[in-house]
Amino acid sequence: MFKWVPCRGPSAEAIGRMRAHFPKPKEPMGEAWFLSEERFPYTWPAEEPLSDASAGGLMNVLWAG
Repeated sequence: MFKWVPCRGPSAEAIGRMRAHFPKPKEPMGEAWFLSEERFPYTWPAEEPLSDASAGGLMNVLWAG
């Protein structure tokens, strides 16, 4: 069960359950298939710590994917 508490992140147990059920993809996410003949892969989210990612960079990946 998940209990939301303001200003706190998810518990270590919740993170463990998510990692067990949703493993990382084997290939990096690519841009939307309809944008071009070849899809541009977004490799930086897998190569850099998430704490170094900018909000704008994450928005680009999530909206284009």
